[in-house]
Amino acid sequence: MGESVFTESDFAEIESGYTVWLEPSHLHFHSGGQVEIKALWGNKMQKDGTGNPLNWQAVVIPPVGEEFKGEVSYGEGLYQSVSFPAGEEGLYYVLVENNVGTHKGTSYIQRAGLLVPVGHHVHGHGVATGRGLEIVPSELNEFHPGDNISLQVLFNGQPLPNIDVKITYHLYEGDDYPYSATTSDSGHLSLTFKEKGHWMFLAQYKDQNDLPEYHVSTFVVPGVR
Repeated sequence: MGESVFTESDFAEIESGYTVWLEPSHLHFHSGGQVEIKALWGNKMQKDGTGNPLNWQAVVIPPVGEEFKGEVSYGEGLYQSVSFPAGEEGLYYVLVENNVGTHKGTSYIQRAGLLVPVGHHVHGHGVATGRGLEIVPSELNEFHPGDNISLQVLFNGQPLPNIDVKITYHLYEGDDYPYSATTSDSGHLSLTFKEKGHWMFLAQYKDQNDLPEYHVSTFVVPGVR
């Protein structure tokens, strides 16, 4: 990856809580068609501009076979589009990395994840890549208000205990995150969905190396209904 093209104003947004998250253009797709995912930019699931996608890279992990790159392009609205051809039925894990660069001695890395069903009534488990900060669901179903979900926060494949995970949904209009949960010793947390909508989980972690790294990861559970 080349040198960061982010500006001081970009870093100011990031330091105030702006990040990337993913939402599907449809709740499921069909084999042989084209999958389109919205890569959105803003704070607390509230869109604000389109971000700076020049350092965004998308990876798709299919249910069978090797991972491949997704195409990141400008969408028709306030979002970037990640697209790829849908192969066989199953869950496809879409991961967008925003390698922001280094600012004031800290390297900033953002990741956004989404599980995308190809086919009807597709269920399955989350995917752990072992790369950086990840939020991995134990399973993905057709969730409804009142259902529970369990997730695990990992860093380079290892569980992260005592991490504060912030949680919101795209129909929420408040100024702060309405929910939060702290991970257990094994990095797990759980939530009962109380509202309809797309739900976003956000974790943050600072890795204290010779060059400190500030990681932010989002994972969206779409279409609680």
